[in-house]
Amino acid sequence: MQVDQIRQFTNSTYPVLSVYVNRVGTPRDRSSTGARLSDLLRPVREVVENGGLSHEAAMSLRADAKTIQNLADRIDADPASAAIFSCNGADWFHYISVNRPVWDVARIGNRAYLRPLRVAETEVRSAAVIFEPRRSVLFMKNGDAFSEYGEVVEESVRKSNYGGFAGYEERGVRSHADAVVQRHFKETADLVFRLFKEEGFDFLFLGGHQESIDEGTKLLHPYVKACLAGSFVIDTHTMTPALVKEQVIGLEEAAVAAQEAARVQELLDTAGAGGPAVLGIADVLAAVNARAIDRLIISGSFTKDGAVCESCGWLSRNGTSCPVCGSATRRTDDLVDEIIEATIDESGEVLQVSIASALDQTAIGALLRFPLPAGLA
Repeated sequence: MQVDQIRQFTNSTYPVLSVYVNRVGTPRDRSSTGARLSDLLRPVREVVENGGLSHEAAMSLRADAKTIQNLADRIDADPASAAIFSCNGADWFHYISVNRPVWDVARIGNRAYLRPLRVAETEVRSAAVIFEPRRSVLFMKNGDAFSEYGEVVEESVRKSNYGGFAGYEERGVRSHADAVVQRHFKETADLVFRLFKEEGFDFLFLGGHQESIDEGTKLLHPYVKACLAGSFVIDTHTMTPALVKEQVIGLEEAAVAAQEAARVQELLDTAGAGGPAVLGIADVLAAVNARAIDRLIISGSFTKDGAVCESCGWLSRNGTSCPVCGSATRRTDDLVDEIIEATIDESGEVLQVSIASALDQTAIGALLRFPLPAGLA
């Protein structure tokens, strides 16, 4: 993975400049992009002039700022957000297009600043199936991309209220019609399961008339039904892909928010019951230093400054020397970024939530693999 490769690069002689520019949901305006870069890079240029860097480091950082300022055209031409990492003195540069929102930021350090990439919203994959007795359609949404995956078209049958001799033909036709519709919905459910097995999706939404939705739901495979996150009634005669996409976007946003809320509540409930969980920056630091974090949850863009031991990785709010190995520490403006990287290094999960919740009071918390020893938390 490119991000993990970037994570491995460090340099003690020349600084690494990391710049993020959000392009998702923003207008394409080169002059605006250039102005945003100038604003982001202004503090960087001040560091070059007044930051106490060595001559070699200052020249490298100045060249990094110039290189990134000149990327305005490239950034503006790309609808994706930009993540840029540069260390001119070491002849090292990376540009990543990010198809998700990030926040505008510029950071100087001895390694790349990866938090905006690590916590950027993962592209959600959703499926939407329109159940209709004659023609059912399956759509796939992957990030911003939306397309038709397949359809199921059934045979035509005589109207079910056709009379015939003494009503006998009517009952036969109705029975045949019901069997045709049932088979049609079963084939549609099978198509959804095939999509789930071949490509996978996070959420499934059902559309159509309510009676068709109810019948189709009964035929879904249990694995697929576990992804079911909502439904919507839509007139299948006037339906267009654009109308379906509009419905899916709204339901998807609600499903993501509900998923975040459930994970936050699990954390709060576990901590409240005295289980393996911690809340607040101090206890999270104790947990990450003990390599105990299973899932880290951060409220919004919360951050604190702190100290990092470059020798053993110990993290703390203060101190110029490491209490574990005695090595000198370096200051960081974003201690949460270091916590994120340490969590990922130990195969933990990281989630930054945007919903308002009771976690806002402590801003950060974690579910643990094992309880911390007494006195650590």
